[in-house]
This record gives sequence, C-alpha cells and structure tokens, in this order.
Amino acid sequence: MLADALADYAVLLARRDRMSEALAAVREGHELFQKLSVADARYLPYFGMATDVLRRVLGSIPGHALEAEAAARSAVETYRVLSQSDEETYLNRLTASLAQLGNSLATLGIRAEAIAVLREAVDLSQQIRPTRVRDLAVADALVSLSIVLGEAGETDDRLATVEEACGLYRRWNLSTGTSKEIGDYAVALFAWAEALADSGRVEEAQQHRAEAVDLYHRLAPMDSLGDHLAAQLRRFGFGDVEDVLAGRAAASPDADASGRKARERELVARLQKLIAAANQRKGSGRSDEARALFEQAASVAKELVEDFSDIHLLDAARCHHDLGIAYAAVGEADDAVEAFTDAVGFWRRSGPPSGSQRPYAGSLTNLGHCLAELGLVADAIEATQKAVDVLRPLVDDDPVDLSKLALALSNLGTFLVRVDRSGEAVAPAQEAVDLYRRLAATDGHSDPFAFARALNNLGEALRKRGRWGRARAAFREAKAVYPG
Repeated sequence: MLADALADYAVLLARRDRMSEALAAVREGHELFQKLSVADARYLPYFGMATDVLRRVLGSIPGHALEAEAAARSAVETYRVLSQSDEETYLNRLTASLAQLGNSLATLGIRAEAIAVLREAVDLSQQIRPTRVRDLAVADALVSLSIVLGEAGETDDRLATVEEACGLYRRWNLSTGTSKEIGDYAVALFAWAEALADSGRVEEAQQHRAEAVDLYHRLAPMDSLGDHLAAQLRRFGFGDVEDVLAGRAAASPDADASGRKARERELVARLQKLIAAANQRKGSGRSDEARALFEQAASVAKELVEDFSDIHLLDAARCHHDLGIAYAAVGEADDAVEAFTDAVGFWRRSGPPSGSQRPYAGSLTNLGHCLAELGLVADAIEATQKAVDVLRPLVDDDPVDLSKLALALSNLGTFLVRVDRSGEAVAPAQEAVDLYRRLAATDGHSDPFAFARALNNLGEALRKRGRWGRARAAFREAKAVYPG
C-alpha cells in the first residue's frame, strides 16, 4: 500500500543522506498510517513502525529534537497499547521505544524523566528471553542511562550501569559483530572511561579509552559507520573526542566542505554541552551561572542558524526561550522581552510542525507577561492573544494543555482590564476560570493559586463592568480556593 511504500522510500532516502526528502516522505507515510489506524485498529502496529521511522529521521536532523521526542513518546504509547493484547510480540518494541524516548528526553535536558524512562526500559527487558538482539538493546539503554545518571551527579550508579552495559557487549564477542554493533560498543567504552576517570580510576579509564579509540580507527574508513559513531559520541558529549573526529576530517579529499561540516558539528556538540550544563545549574539553584550558560547557548544556536542552516531553528528557539525564563526569574524584564522575541521569531521561521506549537505558545505567553511588566500592555495583549489562538486547536482533555490555555486566557483578561477594555475581558477571564475548575476536578492537576488568581481577574473585570454581585461571588470563591 502507499503508506508502506512511503515509509520504505523514507528509509532509503535517509540512508543516502537526503534527509529533507526523507522527512517529507516519512511525514506523509506517518499521517496515512495514523488515519488508517484510527479507522481500523489492525493498522496500529504499522502506525507504531511509521512513528519509529519518523522519530529516527527527526533524530538524525539537527534542530528537530522536540519533534523527535514527541514521536518517541507517541511510539511508546502505541506499543503500550499493543503489548497489552500481545505481550510476546510487542514487549521488545515497547522496550526499544522506551529507550529511544529516554535518549530524546536526555537530549532535551529533561533528566529526571529520562532516568525513569530508561530504568523502565531496562526493567522491562528483564522479562524478555535473553538473546543477542535483546542484550545489545539493553546495553544501549544502559549506556544512555549511565550518561544521564552522570549528569544528575549519581556517580556510583553511573559507573555500575555502564559496567553492566560493557559486560553485555563483551558477552557476545563483538569482534565478529556488525560495524554498527562494534561502533555502539566503542561508545560504551568511551562512557565507561569517562565514568572511571570521574571516579579517580585514571589508569583503568585510559585503558578503556585506548580500546575505544582503536575500535574507532578500525571503523573510521567506513563513512556510514563513521557518521553513526560520530553522532553517538556527540550525543553523549564526550570531552576530547573532537580530536579523533578532526583527524578523520583532515584526511577528507574535500577539505573545505569537510572543514565546514566539522565546524557545524563542533558547534552542535558545544550547544548540547552548554544546554546540559545550564539545566544542571538551574536545577541546583545556581541561577546566575545558569543564566550565563543560557546566554552562551543562545549565541551558539543563533550562529548555527545564521551561518549554517535553518535546520537549527528549533534549537535556537528553545535556547532563547530558556534564556528568557532565566532573565525573567531575576526580574530582568527588558532582557527577557528581547530573548522571548527572538524565540518567537525562530519558532515562526521553523514552520508549523505540531511538535513546536506548544513551546511556541509558551514563548508568546511569557513574552506577553514580560511586556506587561514593562507597561507595554497593547503589545502584551497582541502576544497573549496569539498564544491563545495557537493553543486552542491543540487542547483536548490533556491537563497540561488545559492549564497552558487557562493561563494565557487569564493573562489576556487581566491585560484587557488594564487598558479599560473590561467588556472584552470578561469572556477570556470566564473561560480561564472554567478551565481551572475542570482542572481542579482532575486528580494531581489542581493549581489552587492559579485558580484563585483567575477568579480574582474575573472579579475585577466584572467589577469594572458594574456587575457587583457576580464580582463579589468570584472574589469570595477565590478566597475559598486559596486562603493564603
């Protein structure tokens, strides 16, 4: 059928590095399988496979990390459903999709969830009969988990986890393995060496690193594997691997093109490290250091967009959004507005993929809030109304989407009141209250403070319209919802 053909065609294009064409083909195939699976559940396995292909293609193109994470999450949800009715067939695929989701979350710096997801992948794998394929998949998940554990400062768990991964690789005598398997083993050895070095076991670290470099040199002449291994090493952000890669690049017959590609890869690797470091500082409450790192990350991301390709737009948008959050947290509204404005511009340039609409709306909401703080209320209304327009088609019954839309509507009502447009303010303020009321009835998703604030905003809009009875009722309910 057409959907099968599109998926196969996308894989073929990806193997030939024609990534833009591959992405267009796989999107089309994915949409077809999605429609078929909605109409007939027998197509759900094919939708799962199409989602895997989409995730793989997105993950190989810089600037599409958010979409890759969304695809990985969709694949997990699909295989969870399938494994409930046929565990023997689909448990392997669920385990693999969990590992890929963990990798995507780690790439985005969402470490706590990444650790939980990767642990689930490893735990589920214990239910599967040990085979070569199963063990190597577990090893890959363990390597990913060890990296994220290291970023979270869990040194002992990190070392034990990567040792277990390398033990699985060695069990299957990978000297006779495929080039990809040997390349993955080299990555695991690099990870082991890093963990040992951080634990003070320097001599052992040097031995494993030398073994990994030897494997790399054996495989480097094979371009496809070299690209795979290089991508894996950049994904994990190893410190001095660039020296190895640069040596390979220097031997390229096309020095100019190779040098430009190497520079782009260097910037991507630097960007990933800066984002990881900034999120770590932010998580540990070191806000000044986090802000400085986000500034550097935003600068690198902008350079990637301006000097190389628009494929880095999503990364640039996310970096500038995070920078705006960092500025806003310390009251630097002017700088926050500039950062959020840049973020909005990058989101818009990146086009309309569904995976970027929610964060785009988040940047607009934050931009509106900061503009209002500076007294630029008319501009704040424009930005917040756009956030509402973007969010409304995305909202179903998901509590996260509902809360984002409720916040934007509540802010919009507040800003309209501030410019004496209280007649227009009542409708969005009331809708925000209705949404918060729905959330209050949902276990684990109630936000009393936000609900009370929305009620106060509605009360103020009603008071300005002379509707005293309803205004007093809103104020009383706000006090009851959040007495503080």
